[in-house]
Amino acid sequence: MSNLKAQTKHLIIAPKESRRAKFWIQLLEQNNLSYLHLSYLDIISDYFSLEKDIQYIVRLESAGEDFETYQSIIHFEKNATNQILAKENFGELSNFESWYIGWEKVLKKIKDLENIFQLKFINEPLDIALAFNKKATQKLLLENKVSCPEILTSTSYESLISEMKAKKIAQVFIKPIAGSSASGIMAFRYFDSEKQKAYSTVKKKNGNFYNSLKVQTYETKEAIKEVFNEIAKSELQIERWVPKWQFNKMNVDFRVVVINKKVEFIVPRGSRSPITNLHLGNQKLKLEDLNLSSEIIEKIKQIALETMLCFPGLHYAGIDVLLSKKAKVYVLEVNPFGDMLLNIVNEKGNTTYEQELESLI
Repeated sequence: MSNLKAQTKHLIIAPKESRRAKFWIQLLEQNNLSYLHLSYLDIISDYFSLEKDIQYIVRLESAGEDFETYQSIIHFEKNATNQILAKENFGELSNFESWYIGWEKVLKKIKDLENIFQLKFINEPLDIALAFNKKATQKLLLENKVSCPEILTSTSYESLISEMKAKKIAQVFIKPIAGSSASGIMAFRYFDSEKQKAYSTVKKKNGNFYNSLKVQTYETKEAIKEVFNEIAKSELQIERWVPKWQFNKMNVDFRVVVINKKVEFIVPRGSRSPITNLHLGNQKLKLEDLNLSSEIIEKIKQIALETMLCFPGLHYAGIDVLLSKKAKVYVLEVNPFGDMLLNIVNEKGNTTYEQELESLI
């Protein structure tokens, strides 16, 4: 620990009011480790100063939950000058591709700083950018024989219905390829032209579409098509909706946090709807309460580890793993910022942040 203090300084890049950054900074202060906190706004505007004779251990945190950061990232993509969003409309469904292009450019700019300064990234910026692209991530995983739900290639509502019929697929998940935190997501079930149902985090209000913290249910073709068309303004990732394993009538999947090539946390997430993200009010379950066999738990761990091998630049990540009713496992998402698990400790009694810091020493 003392050697680490003498030679290095921690650099956190995150919005100034980021809860995640505050958790990390609190831990650094408890361990008497020096640090510098820069915001993404600082990076975009070149409003920062680093020292060339110090090695920085760089932790990037989520750029979400901050309006100015969001707006600046969109404007950092040169073709997005028309993407003007009033602060009161923060949360409105917008063009995910413009945001992603800007986000990728910001991450590339951060990566290029290592040509000038001594930077050691905990999670490499370019691996973070890759993980944010759902289509590229799944392509990489499939190339490495990691199981993922089957992909559909349709780009319109009508062509999707035709493809589902042709492939005898009754239900699908629809996501923007660069969305996160369940933004712009829809779980769609098709019975026939008169009977269909969708669950979505998208809600229409005063003529505009917003991300909602409450899952919405749509049961008419007109309403479903309207929401689909709004989501489809960005490039889509459409995949077969594999029914999740259930516990107490809840759909369950697993957030698996891998740190330094080891599974440290498995958090089951239970939901009455098909969408299990915890920030939507779903339940954080205990693995030991589910009565899963050691064989199934090992399957969940193994597919998470196989996934991390595809991202050698990620020291830690949260992998979302689906367990089907037939006991097969699939990877749904790779979350480079998927480690914020509140009130959860591992076998050592460490939180995710404590385990990550310990793994660096």
